[in-house]
This record gives sequence, C-alpha cells and structure tokens, in this order.
Amino acid sequence: MNSMNVSDEVLLAIKKNTSINISHDVTVKQKLSLESTIIVRLDHGKSISRGDQTLDRNVYMIDEDGEVVWQIEACPVDESPKPYMNIEMVDGELKAGNWVGVDLIVDIKSGLVAPDPKKMGRPW
Repeated sequence: MNSMNVSDEVLLAIKKNTSINISHDVTVKQKLSLESTIIVRLDHGKSISRGDQTLDRNVYMIDEDGEVVWQIEACPVDESPKPYMNIEMVDGELKAGNWVGVDLIVDIKSGLVAPDPKKMGRPW
C-alpha cells in the first residue's frame, strides 16, 4: 500500500472486495493503523435521508495486501441512517461511536459489534 494515496488504495480495495457500491465522492475520514492492517471509516459528506442504509456499515479492516478483512456489522438499533461517526482504540479495544448515539465495542477479528458496558444506552 505504498505507491498510491492511502485513501485511493483503500477505496479501490473496498470496491474490489465487497458488493457495496462506493461512489467517487466517498472519502476516508479516519484511519487507524494496527500491526499489519488498517481500519478505516468512510463518509461522503452528504446529507443522508431517513431510512438510507448506505453508510450503516462504513468501517472496514484492510490487510497489508489491500484485501478487505471485514466490514463492520450495522449498529443493532431499528432506525436508519445510523453511520459510524468515530472509531478509536481505547485500552486495546476498538470502539465505534454511532450517529444515533450508541457506542459499541468492535470485535477486532470479525467486525461484529456489542454494546459498550461502560456506556449503556444513549447519552440523552
């Protein structure tokens, strides 16, 4: 992953390895580097209308060969849109903050999500 802009290469890998339609206006908003992988959060900066699920699974792990290891599981709440707005490593755990106010712990091996026991429920 050295010759191209990381954002361009990540988007190409996602387009190649998933059935998700990634449009040209999608950008890499966050990147976390791990030992031999990166985790990225995508965004397209446009307003999303109610019910739109386009970015409900907008976090990916990419390996050093440019292959998609996993795409994050959608947040388990019954509304959309619910894109992930933040990803971070905290005390060795990958955490993802969501548009609907839900904080989740992401299984680093699979991309599956579980509620963060330290932040149960919405903040309001």
